[in-house]
Amino acid sequence: MKITYLGHSCFKVESGDCSIILDPYKNGKVPGLGNLNEKANIVLCSHGHDDHNAKELIKKIDYVSSPFQVDYITAYHDESKGQKRGETKVYSINAEGYTIVHMGDIGCMLDAKQIEKIYAPDVLMIPVGGVYTVDADEAFEIVKALNPKTVIPMHYRKENVGFEEIATSEEFLSKFNIKDITYTDSEYILNHDKSFVVVMPPKYII
Repeated sequence: MKITYLGHSCFKVESGDCSIILDPYKNGKVPGLGNLNEKANIVLCSHGHDDHNAKELIKKIDYVSSPFQVDYITAYHDESKGQKRGETKVYSINAEGYTIVHMGDIGCMLDAKQIEKIYAPDVLMIPVGGVYTVDADEAFEIVKALNPKTVIPMHYRKENVGFEEIATSEEFLSKFNIKDITYTDSEYILNHDKSFVVVMPPKYII
């Protein structure tokens, strides 16, 4: 299974001939990111904000059957039980014996029941920039609670890309052993034999 980071909180997940795009952003919404020009069989959006919900920009491809099993839990977009920004879906995607969890715009800690439902994924995509989502400290606590095999940070600022009010990924990365951090290209291939890793693409696709 292949994961491609398209910037901000947007990913493409491919298994065989079938693909999913998660949280596509509207053109011009995220500073520094170019327009999305993607196609996929399935589009999943965690919530209705413009930087996560541009499903109309993705060219939908028909398919006969999908290798993916998709489920989700509902969580809050803020620390005030959704009173500020509402709710966000946390998607769990299963295929090829892997489980990928995309945290959407999670803005608070998870409760015990939520943790149980998505515990120990192979891949955890989690926002780390703060302000609109959990910050580096809270994201790290979620990582410890969920015990994933692979962590991919998202929703952060990098150089001239991303919202200027949110943080870079550096504080989050500083919480891990440097030997566990892998800088890869925009694509990441899952491998059952890999030990714990934090995956960082060197740049956005723009």
